[in-house]
Amino acid sequence: MSETPILKVQGVSKRFGGVHALENVSLELYPGEVLALAGDNGAGKSTLIKIISGVLHPDEGTIWYSGSEVTFENPQKAREHGIETIYQDLALADNLDVGANVFLGREPLKRVLGFPVLDRKQMRTQAAGALRVLDIQIHRFDLPIRSLSGGQRQAVAIGRAIHWKAKILIMDEPTSVLTPQAVKQLFATLRRLADEGMSILYISHKLEEIRTLCDTATVLRAGKVSGTARPRDESNASLARLMVGSDLEEQPLKARAAGEVRLELKGYSMAARDPFGTALSSIDLAVRAGEIVGIAGVSGNGQKELLSALSGETIGAHAGSISLCGRDVDALGAAQR
Repeated sequence: MSETPILKVQGVSKRFGGVHALENVSLELYPGEVLALAGDNGAGKSTLIKIISGVLHPDEGTIWYSGSEVTFENPQKAREHGIETIYQDLALADNLDVGANVFLGREPLKRVLGFPVLDRKQMRTQAAGALRVLDIQIHRFDLPIRSLSGGQRQAVAIGRAIHWKAKILIMDEPTSVLTPQAVKQLFATLRRLADEGMSILYISHKLEEIRTLCDTATVLRAGKVSGTARPRDESNASLARLMVGSDLEEQPLKARAAGEVRLELKGYSMAARDPFGTALSSIDLAVRAGEIVGIAGVSGNGQKELLSALSGETIGAHAGSISLCGRDVDALGAAQR
């Protein structure tokens, strides 16, 4: 690993009104390193990466890139220096195909009958080349990006960074929309990119992931650096102590019998109201008094639509029924429920 950091953040502070989001934060990222930026919700992680990527500007402090002090007026300036950021929501255009998403904002043109038009063939061919590097199987490059799985969509975002020759890849909570199998594939991809010289800043609060993937970690707590660590040398408990400032107490669960059914769905089906939404199909669900019921699934598989139907935000043609405390509430709006 090089002795000179490709990215150095020195004494950065940022305030929003009376709130000190960051205070005198420093970190160093080296070529070929996977650096975790860890911390609890509200620790300042998102604010810091927005400063690094040119979305926000620091009130104090400096950023150094390849040994030179830099100021990124906007995200485009950061991208021109080779810094690509993949946010939690991926920032992809759902109605465009893979090639258009890889070239979004930087589309190649060709002239047809003297007029400039998008060169879609070039976009799809080069996008396919970028994704081949990642060993990701996408068989149709002409379909809208919304038709892909969460792992494939994320691969498109990473492929975009590879195609534009990113030197630093910032990933913000990247596993929140992935299955366990896709997480494993993602980690293999990131390790390979790091071995080839790319620097990766990995933002997460998932301790097991940080220990598995990252070479080093900078931990934020309440806007300040609370410590640095080599994750593989730490336990989940010691990393958590850096994040929250104290040991976490064990919270044993006590078994108890559930009571009567309070909320029940029987064979509930409803077509998607959003063109990019998910239809609900034959859902049976019962929630009893004193019970905690989890709704599991990768993001985009109907959780939002189910919540909207349960709350009464969405009322319309459907099959099946919803009852609350024994009463049919199909026709009741959110306030009445």
